[in-house]
Amino acid sequence: MHKMKRFFIIVFSALCFIVVCISCFIYLFNINDYSKWISEQLKLTTGYDVRFEMLENNWLTENKLSVVGLSLYQQDMRIVYINRLDVEIENLDLWSRQLMIKKLHLKGLSLILKHR
Repeated sequence: MHKMKRFFIIVFSALCFIVVCISCFIYLFNINDYSKWISEQLKLTTGYDVRFEMLENNWLTENKLSVVGLSLYQQDMRIVYINRLDVEIENLDLWSRQLMIKKLHLKGLSLILKHR
């Protein structure tokens, strides 16, 4: 009985440690540190050169993501600049890879149209 109690205490302690480590990682993780890598991956997968200055994540509290300083480049020339893009998410199912967007709000849209 004493060995069983010790076993459960060890298992419980290990699970608590894992939960604390994962919580600390999520709390301290800043996606803005990976903005250049995200832009490169978008370019590889979609062919579009998309860059952004900052990403604000309010998904847990407001079901909203905000992208600040969003730019679309073509042949190293910026053609679209959006000062702020707010995306309200209605439903996000990561398991089946489904995203339903409730509302998009664009603030400060600039289009650069140059003919060569």
